[in-house]
Amino acid sequence: MNSKEKFLEILNNISYIIKNNLIPISNFSNEKKIDEYQFETKEIKKVEEKIIRPILTGDKNFSCKLCPNKLTAIKTFEYKGNLPVLILHYSGEARKNFSPFTKTKSNLIFKNEKLEDLFDRLCKKAANKNMRDFYFQEFPACSFSPNNSSDSDWTSRINFCKSHVIETLELNQIKTILFIGITAVLFYGKEKANELTGKIIDVEFGGKKYPSMVLRSPEGILSLEDKRKNLENKKNSLEYEQAKKEEDKVKKETLDNFTEFCKLI
Repeated sequence: MNSKEKFLEILNNISYIIKNNLIPISNFSNEKKIDEYQFETKEIKKVEEKIIRPILTGDKNFSCKLCPNKLTAIKTFEYKGNLPVLILHYSGEARKNFSPFTKTKSNLIFKNEKLEDLFDRLCKKAANKNMRDFYFQEFPACSFSPNNSSDSDWTSRINFCKSHVIETLELNQIKTILFIGITAVLFYGKEKANELTGKIIDVEFGGKKYPSMVLRSPEGILSLEDKRKNLENKKNSLEYEQAKKEEDKVKKETLDNFTEFCKLI
C-alpha cells in the first residue's frame, strides 16, 4: 500500500470512527468527573415500544488489541441475520504479492456487489432464502499486510479472533457454521480445507461443538465465470469448452454441498 492509499484509508477510518461515536471523551482539568454530577429523577409512565434490532454491528474489532501489526479493523465485520447459521468469511487480502484490501462501503458483507449478487442467488437456490437471512462474520476481523505476514502470523490472528466468533455464537444461539474461501484455508490449512470441502463435520468453539462445512467462495466461482466470459469469442475452441466445463462442475458441486448443509437449519 503506497503512502497515498494509506492516507486515504486513514481518512476513511477517521470518518467512520467519528460517525459511529467511537472516540473516547476526555475531561478538561477544570471539569467535574461524570460521577460527580447528581441528577434528579422523576417517575415516568412506561411506554411499550417496538424494539427494532440493529442489522449491522461491528465496532468491537476497532478497539480490539489482540493482534499486532493490523492495518485497520474491517468495517461492519459482523452482520446479524435471522437464521441460526453463522457464515465465516474474509474480505481482506491474505495472498502474497497482493495489496491489502478493506471494504469502502459499510453496507457490504463481501468485497463488492457482484460477489453478493452471486452468493444471494446461491442462497435462493440452495435454501430458498435471501443471503441476508444468514449471520456473517469476518474471520479474522481486521486487515493486514499479506506481504509482511507469515503462516504463523495468520494462525495467531485466527486463534486470537476466535473470541469474537465465540461471542457471536453464544449471543445469537447459532446452531451451524459455514466456512467459505480463504477463512477455511486460514483456519484449517489449505490441504485440510480442500479435503473438508462439502463435508459436514463438527467444529469446536468455546468448548462447544457445532455442525459445520467448508464451501467454495463466491470469489472462486466468479473467477471461473470471468474466465469463461473472456473466451466468449472463442466458443468453438477447446479452451472455452474446458473453461465452461470447469465452471459448471464447480457451480453444481457448490450448490449441491450448500443445499445439503442447509438441511441442518
